[in-house]
Amino acid sequence: MGKEITISSSSINGLIATYIAIPFFIFIIGWLKLPLASLLAVGLLFLLRATICVENNTNKKNQVHISGSNLLLLLLLVVLLGWLVGFGGYFYQTWDNHYRNAIFRDLITHDWPVFYESDGSALVYYIGQWMFPALVGKFLGWEAANMVLFIWNCLGIVLLLLTISVNLRKTSSMNIISIFSILVFWGGLHLLGTWLGNVISPIKYGFMGTGDGWTGMLIVPGYQYSANLTVLQWVYNQGIVPWLVCSIVFFSRNIQVLGFYCFCSLLFAPLPFIGFFVVLCPYVIVNLSLAKLEHRSSEYLKQLFSVVNVGSFLFICIPLVLYYFSNSVSNSEQGITGFGWYVPPEDFLNIDRLGTYLIFCLLEFGIFGLILFPVYKKSILFKISLFSLFIYPLFRIGISADFCMRASIPALFILMLYAMRYLLEGDIERFTSRKCILIITITIAGYNVVGGLGLCLQDMIGKNKFPYRADDVGTLENYPLGKMGDKLGFLPNFNFNFTSSVPEEKFFFRYLAK
Repeated sequence: MGKEITISSSSINGLIATYIAIPFFIFIIGWLKLPLASLLAVGLLFLLRATICVENNTNKKNQVHISGSNLLLLLLLVVLLGWLVGFGGYFYQTWDNHYRNAIFRDLITHDWPVFYESDGSALVYYIGQWMFPALVGKFLGWEAANMVLFIWNCLGIVLLLLTISVNLRKTSSMNIISIFSILVFWGGLHLLGTWLGNVISPIKYGFMGTGDGWTGMLIVPGYQYSANLTVLQWVYNQGIVPWLVCSIVFFSRNIQVLGFYCFCSLLFAPLPFIGFFVVLCPYVIVNLSLAKLEHRSSEYLKQLFSVVNVGSFLFICIPLVLYYFSNSVSNSEQGITGFGWYVPPEDFLNIDRLGTYLIFCLLEFGIFGLILFPVYKKSILFKISLFSLFIYPLFRIGISADFCMRASIPALFILMLYAMRYLLEGDIERFTSRKCILIITITIAGYNVVGGLGLCLQDMIGKNKFPYRADDVGTLENYPLGKMGDKLGFLPNFNFNFTSSVPEEKFFFRYLAK
C-alpha cells in the first residue's frame, strides 16, 4: 500500500488558485506599463492570499488519506494521457496545434506584448496556459518549453483528479481508475450520431475519428459539443483551467471567493468564461431568492460582494476584458462578425434544422440528463447546467460554431461531475439498474477515445512520421492578416481570430500596454 498521505480539499484548492494565478501574474508583468503592472501584481498577490485563507478556514477539515502507491498510479495515468493527447508534441498533435504551436513559439521568441512587424498587428488571444512554459522557453529554448508545457498541463490534470477524489472521498486504486476513466470517456454519443448520419446522408462517412462533427452529416452548418478527449487534443488551453474552476464551483461553492477562480480563468478561456456566467448568474439569483425567504439575504449579499470577488473583478476581469476587446473578431473588424444568431430563428421552421437540433441535444447531453434527473432534480446547479446546454447551439461569436463548442465546456463538465458522484456514491460494487444504464451510456461515449486515437495512428502511418508535432505555421509572422497558408488550407482571415489588426487604436494598447 505504501505510506499514506493526508490531503485536504483546502490545500488542493489553494494549489489550484496558485496554478491559475501564476500565468496572470506573468501576463501583467510582461504586457502592462510598470506602474499599472506593479499595482495589479500587488493586488493579485493580496487576492490570492485572501482566497487561500478563506479556503483554509472553510475546507480544512475535509481531509482524506491516499496511499503513496495510489498517488503514483494517478500520476502515471495522467502522464500517459498527456502523452497520448499530444502535450508537447511527443505523440500526435491535431490540426489546431499548427496555430497553437505558432502562438506558443511567438510568446517565446517575441518581446512582450507580442507585435508582428509584417502587418502591424498584435497578438490578442487566450494565452494563459502557455505563459509559464513560454517564460521558461525564453531562457532555455523551444524544446525545453515544450517539456515544461507537458509537465504544466499534466500538473493541472493531476490537481483536477485530486480535487475530485478528495471531495468524493474516493482514493482507492479502483476509485482512481474509475474517476480517470470517466474523465477520459466523457462526451456525447457520437457513435450513434455518426451511425444516424450514415443512414440518412447519401455521402457515406467512415467511423474513424471522434465523430464530434457528426451533425454536419445531417445539415449545414452543424452543431458540435466536444468530448473531453477532443478538448485535450484540440483546445487544451481552453479546457484544463475551466475544468479546475468547475470542480471548485461544484464541490466548494464558497461564494465569497468564486470570483477569483472565474476571473482568473478569463486569461485561459473567454468562451468557457461566458459559459460559467450563463450557469452561475441564474444559480446566484435563485440562491439569493432562497436566502431572502430564509431572512439571510444580507449575509448572502455580503459573501457575494466580498473583498475577493469585487477585487478580482477590478484587478483581473477589467484588464482582461479590455485586452480581449482589442481582438479583431470581438469588435467585428474586417467583416468578421461579433455576437449573433448561429442560425436565424426562422430557420427552425424547417423540419431538418429543428430535427437535427433536437437529436443533437438528445445525443450530446439529453440522455445523460434523463438518466440523472430523477436523482438530482432538486439540485439547482444541475438543472441550470442542463438547461444552458440547450442554449449554446443557438448563438455564435465570430464566423463559426466556436461559441457552441467552447461555452458549453463548463456545463458539460458539471454534468460529468454529477455522473461521477452518482456512480461512486456508496460502495462501488453496488450497482442499481440506473447505474448500469449510465455506465453503458458512458461506455458508448468512450468510442470518442477509440476513434480519436485511431485517427491519430492512421494519420501518423500515412505521414510515416512519429511523433507528429503539428508545427507547419511556425509563427504568425509567416501569414500576415488576410493571407492563407496554402499547404494547410487555412480559412481566409483565420489570423484575425488571434490578433488585433490595428492595436494602436485600441484602449488597451494605447493606455495600458507597454
